[in-house]
Amino acid sequence: MKLGISKPAVRARIRRDTLTAEKTPDGVRVHVPPGATTDTTADATPSDVLAAKDETISLLKEQLAEEREARRRADVLLDRLTARIPALPPGQASDTAAQDAATVDEGYDTPTTQAADTRPWWRRLFGGGG
Repeated sequence: MKLGISKPAVRARIRRDTLTAEKTPDGVRVHVPPGATTDTTADATPSDVLAAKDETISLLKEQLAEEREARRRADVLLDRLTARIPALPPGQASDTAAQDAATVDEGYDTPTTQAADTRPWWRRLFGGGG
C-alpha cells in the first residue's frame, strides 16, 4: 500500500473522514492526499539516506547531552538538599520515632492504654471469639 498502513486502518480513516473514498464497480477507490505516501526511501539515493542517518545521530547525541546535563543538575540539587538535613547522632533516630509515636497515640484508645486485646481487628470489628 502506498500509505504504509493496514486495510483496517484505512477503513477507520475513511469513517473518520480523514481519507476520502468512493465506491466503484471494481471495489473502493481511496483518494490519497499528495505527500501522504511513506515510501520515500525508494526514491532516496544512498547519500540521502546517509545524510538522514547522520542528522538523526547528531540529534540523538544532542538529546543525550541535554539529558546528562539535566541528570547532573538533579544530582547537585539532591546533594545540596541532603547536606541541609542535620545528621542525627547514633541511637537518637529510634528515640525520636518512639516519641513521635507516643505523641500521635495520645488521646486514642490503643492496646497500650487498654487491656491488650489480642483478637484480630476484623474480629473486634465484626464480633466473634478468638
